[in-house]
Amino acid sequence: MSYTTLKERVRCEKEIKKSRFIAIASPINDEQSAHSFLNEVRDTRATHNCWAYKLGDQYRSNDDGEPSGTAGKPIYSAINSSGIDMVIVVVIRYFGGIKLGTGGLVRAYGGVASDCLKLATTCLIKPKVQIGLDVPFDLLGVVYHQLQTLHVEDIEQDYDSGQCISFHQLGMCFVTRGM
Repeated sequence: MSYTTLKERVRCEKEIKKSRFIAIASPINDEQSAHSFLNEVRDTRATHNCWAYKLGDQYRSNDDGEPSGTAGKPIYSAINSSGIDMVIVVVIRYFGGIKLGTGGLVRAYGGVASDCLKLATTCLIKPKVQIGLDVPFDLLGVVYHQLQTLHVEDIEQDYDSGQCISFHQLGMCFVTRGM
C-alpha cells in the first residue's frame, strides 16, 4: 500500500506561557529507528521529552512525566490527523514557571506537533514491484507511454530475435509534494 511520510526531519519551536516547546519530527522505518531517533534528540536538561510515533497500524506514545494523556496522546492525534505515516514526533518542553493545566498541556503538545508536521515536506511512497513482460514491437510506443504515466523506473530491455521486446525489473518511484 502507498503511504505519505516525511521527506526529511523538521523542527518547530513555540513559547507558550514562558514554557518553550520544541517539536522535532522525522521519518522512521521501524520501532528501532524510532527509539534511535528519540535517544538522539532527547534533551536531559529539558523538563519533559514527550513523543509519539505511527508505523502503519502500530503506534506508541509517551507523556514522560506529564499528567496522563496530556502529551503523548495529543502528539499522536496530530500525527493521525495529518495523514502522515512512518513518522515520529518528539516534543521537548522546558518549563517556564507557569502551570498550563491539563487542557493547556493538551493544546500545547498537540498544537506544536501539528504545526511541525504542517511545515514538513512530505512524499508519497509507492512500493516497488518487479515485473517482466514481453511486448510486440508494434505496441512499443503505447507501452512506453504507460510506463511513463506510472512513473516506472529501472527499466531493463532485451530485444528478442523475433518480434518482441522484453522488459525486466520495472519499479514504482517516489512522488514528492509539499504540505
